[in-house]
Amino acid sequence: MVNVGSSRVKARNATRVSTIKNLQTAVEMYYDSVGSYPSTNGLTYFSYGVENSTCWGGGLVKAVYIPGVVPDYISQLPQDPNPTTCGTGYIYRSNGTDYKIQAHNPEGDCMNPAYASMRDPARTGGGVYAPG
Repeated sequence: MVNVGSSRVKARNATRVSTIKNLQTAVEMYYDSVGSYPSTNGLTYFSYGVENSTCWGGGLVKAVYIPGVVPDYISQLPQDPNPTTCGTGYIYRSNGTDYKIQAHNPEGDCMNPAYASMRDPARTGGGVYAPG
């Protein structure tokens, strides 16, 4: 059972990495068309929970956590493969010039060398990220 659970966590983390790359592509295509990244006006948007509620007081939960990319640049915004309210999910923040997309709190030991690609150097908790 431990190996099956570990395999599932690895598969979900691989999905998160792939999803971040797809989201990054959509955001970059948006930039190519519009000349700026989709802005959240300095707020952090989360991809889980109930629309317009807040998690930790630091961001806004939105069903459309990357504004303006659906449907022209990506057909729909994905949700985390194992979402929980304010626990895991995708995070997007942009001022229009720079952006970050992150899978918040991916499962497993993010400090494990096997998850090096999932570490965000700006945070201690780790997470897949795409700096802009």
